Amino acid sequence: MRLQIIENHDARHEVERQLLWLPFVALETSQSITGDAVADVIIRQLQFRVASTLDSDTLPEICERWMEDTKRIPHPEARSMMSGIMWFSFGFSQSLKVPLKHRFLAIARWCSHEIASQRARHLMWTAARKDVLFLA
Repeated sequence: MRLQIIENHDARHEVERQLLWLPFVALETSQSITGDAVADVIIRQLQFRVASTLDSDTLPEICERWMEDTKRIPHPEARSMMSGIMWFSFGFSQSLKVPLKHRFLAIARWCSHEIASQRARHLMWTAARKDVLFLA
């Protein structure tokens, strides 16, 4: 966890370069790193960053496992937050080894989230307007 909050970009990059083994951990379908979905997702995020730094060929598998692990998170709020981090990582990664499929999924999720946000704002505005009219 401390590695992910190192503020010095050069130091973080150098530490990630030393984790040569991490991009090769638990890449088979449904393979868990720790057995705990939330811990797995946090480690997958680090694994993705290290693999990106190393320009690893395992990035497509890491993306797939990260998606699987995120779906296993039992709490909807935590799953939503962790999914957002994952989609952001896929969408803004500078590695050419992140598959287009994952980038397009990220774009689709952002678009659907924005549409849902607009609907929620509209519903809240409509409800607030009705309350004002009812009170008048």
